[in-house]
Amino acid sequence: MFLPLLPQGGDPMAGAGEMLFPDLGDGEDGCRITSVPGLTENSAIFKLQKDDGTPSKVPILILEVRAQEGGDRASPIEALCRNYAEQILPLMGTDAQANTVLPAVGMEVVGHRFRVHALYFKDNVQSELLSEDQFPDQLTAQMVPHSIRQPAETMARLKRLCHNLCEQMAPYAED
Repeated sequence: MFLPLLPQGGDPMAGAGEMLFPDLGDGEDGCRITSVPGLTENSAIFKLQKDDGTPSKVPILILEVRAQEGGDRASPIEALCRNYAEQILPLMGTDAQANTVLPAVGMEVVGHRFRVHALYFKDNVQSELLSEDQFPDQLTAQMVPHSIRQPAETMARLKRLCHNLCEQMAPYAED
């Protein structure tokens, strides 16, 4: 699997979720997820879907996309944590907060590099790195053919993790 370089300029989130996860939350296995805009134009939130088809309050995956590192904006992980904190505020005081640590997955994509984080709430927002930098680009794959295997495996594990979270958090979608 190759992640194309993100466009320079324009809307970096246009179709990013569908490109990275074309069948995540398609409902075939009972996991229904829908995407909503994040706090910035560089982010998207994938949430559980309620029975009526509207997004629930429960985030599953938070995606932060940047064409390049740097600039005067917050780092991608800081932006992920801010988006996560904003998403879990409506869940404070609910059964979801009482019975779980409000787990979610964070993915930062910067150019052709990506990393995956576990996001959760335990007295405050916590982030734990789940994968080292992944570089699924064609140049690296041509120079080192086996180098594409690890990013592809990471993406497959990420999709399974999101489906597992969906199943775990489904009882709280209607909160």
